[in-house]
Amino acid sequence: MSSLIIADDNLPFVKNLYNKLISQMIDSSKVFLSSSGKETIKYLQEYHPNILLLDLKMPEGNGIEVIKYIIHHNLETKIIIISSHIEELYKNKVLINRISAIFQKPINIEDLLKSINDLLQESGHSEIKNFVINELEQFNFNFKSKGYFYLVTAATIVLSNHSLKFNLEKQVYKEVAIYHKVSNSYTIKWCIDKSISKMSSDENLEFIKNFFHLDDNQKPTAKVIITTLYDIYVNQKQTSNFLIENIKK
Repeated sequence: MSSLIIADDNLPFVKNLYNKLISQMIDSSKVFLSSSGKETIKYLQEYHPNILLLDLKMPEGNGIEVIKYIIHHNLETKIIIISSHIEELYKNKVLINRISAIFQKPINIEDLLKSINDLLQESGHSEIKNFVINELEQFNFNFKSKGYFYLVTAATIVLSNHSLKFNLEKQVYKEVAIYHKVSNSYTIKWCIDKSISKMSSDENLEFIKNFFHLDDNQKPTAKVIITTLYDIYVNQKQTSNFLIENIKK
């Protein structure tokens, strides 16, 4: 689940933003508040957030130091600057290139929320892709083949938008072709089918049949693989949400 840090020592601003975030787009248990550079770095170490909203002028280590920490430790956290003092950023291209968005105070809160929502969706897409890759690692794919990469992209698209679950060839493969800059969707289908065929010839065929709930005379298809991954992902998400709700109670 996506998480976020608000690092700013302006308490009225932080309170207003926090209330809007938890009412519109993110669970309160995944929003962490920091009022200093030192505390922000501690939270980065503990929570590995998807997004950091960062003021540049804070006590005990400023925002510039926090950005340098993120760069030095190669963290994937997306940075949104929320500050009145942004001049120093433009003196350093390394810092600027690591920042996803900059909002100079006073901030239009709705514009900021839109930027946060866009990054949360992007982060969610990355989480789904990682899930797909982790599941497919159980099988004997050629992990350097085009078909494998196309399959990962196709599965990620479907898991991100369940309405496409049964619309592989008409829409999903077309989106995969656009994403990978391939001239047509038939090439996508051929490469995926070829990759799956080689995976299915593995001596571990019994595990494959059990995993995808196949009969003895069946072999996995792209539709079967992606539908199975979708069901596993949805079930895990529902279980996670159920646990969170019961912990709150």
